[in-house]
Amino acid sequence: MHLKMIFSIFTLLIALGPLGCATTSEQKPFTKHPEVNWEKCVQQIPTGPDSPTNPYPRIQDFPWMSRNEWCTRVLRILNDPVRADAKLGFMGDSITQMWPKDLGAEKFSDYKPIWMGIGGDRTQTLLWRMENGELKGLSLETLVLLIGTNNLSAGDSPEEVTKGVNLTIDQIRKYQPQTRIILMAIFPREQSPADPLRIKVRQTNQLLSASAKSWKVDFLDIGPGLVEKDGTISKKIMGDFVHLTPTGYVIWADAVTTALRKQSRG
Repeated sequence: MHLKMIFSIFTLLIALGPLGCATTSEQKPFTKHPEVNWEKCVQQIPTGPDSPTNPYPRIQDFPWMSRNEWCTRVLRILNDPVRADAKLGFMGDSITQMWPKDLGAEKFSDYKPIWMGIGGDRTQTLLWRMENGELKGLSLETLVLLIGTNNLSAGDSPEEVTKGVNLTIDQIRKYQPQTRIILMAIFPREQSPADPLRIKVRQTNQLLSASAKSWKVDFLDIGPGLVEKDGTISKKIMGDFVHLTPTGYVIWADAVTTALRKQSRG
C-alpha cells in the first residue's frame, strides 16, 4: 500500500478515537432524537442518484469508518448537549471533525460552538444530515461551512460540487434563516500545485466565490496561508496533504476569529 494512503488512513483512525471500534447492537447510542434514530440511519435506503445535489446517506463501509460508526456520529451531533446554547457552528467533513478541542475552546468558548463534521462526507451526505434534523432546534448566529473536497476526490466536477454547495447554503437558510454563513474556500490539497486535484480545487473555489456573492454570504479563503511560496504544501501544515495539522488549525482558527470580529462590527 502506498505510504501516503497508509498515512491518510492512520490520520483518520486517530480522529475516530473510540469510535474506531465496531458498534454492536448492545451499544446503540442516542436513539432519543425525534428526527432520526439508530435503526432509521443504518437501515436507510437512499432514493435517487448518489450525486452532489441529492440528499444521500452513507451506505458503504470504509476501512476507516463503517456505516454504523457514521450513524453513531450523526446521532452524537443530533444529541450534543451544547445544541441548546450554541451560537457558532462548524459543519463539514473530517477536516471539521478533527478540530483540536483545546484550540476550539480557547478561540471560541464565548460562542459555545458545536462541531458538525463527519469524516468522508460530501455535499450529498451533508444534505441528508440536514434533512434529518441536524440544524433543527439550533439558534446559531454564525455557521462556518467547509465541504466539497471529498466530492472532488470522488470524481465530481467543479460545476457539480458548486451546485451541491449552493443547495447546502439554500438548506442552511431554510433551517437557520437568522444565521450568518461563512463559506470556506475548499482547502488546497496534494503536495504539488500542478496536481490535478489541486487544479480542480482552484477551479471550484472560483465558482464558489461567485456563488458567495450571489448568496450574500462571507467567503473565506485561507488557502494562501496554507501553502509555501512555491505553491507546495508543507507537512507542517498538512501531514498527509489533505488534513490540517495543529499548526494548520491555528491558521484556520485565527481567520475565523477575524471574520467573526468583522461580522460583529458590521
